[in-house]
Amino acid sequence: MSKQIIASVSPKIHPDLIALRCKQVWQAGQLSYPAQSADSFIISEVQSYCDEIEELNQAHDSLKKRLIAYADILPEFSLFTSIPGAGEISTALLLGFTGKTQRFSTYKQLNAYVGIDLRRIQSGGF
Repeated sequence: MSKQIIASVSPKIHPDLIALRCKQVWQAGQLSYPAQSADSFIISEVQSYCDEIEELNQAHDSLKKRLIAYADILPEFSLFTSIPGAGEISTALLLGFTGKTQRFSTYKQLNAYVGIDLRRIQSGGF
């Protein structure tokens, strides 16, 4: 393992240091070897949990895409996403939470409704 790493990293790294780190990795690997056999029911259960997490992540991504597509038809969406730091999902969630933003006559009313305290900094023309 040391020879392969020495061949692929910068020559500025001393080979003795690489050998030491490889030895430490090898020793850690020996200590962390799985205590369960590959055909154990525990391994099957962990795989099942991993599959469930993957399905939930895919459903979450699909829901975010649908939410963004729905919010994209609103005229405020392009306005809010033009603000630096405001992403599509944050804008879609804000619009979903607040509903019609035209009912707020000032930004202070919107801040109070949402429950955030934005700082307004003006310098020059910005």
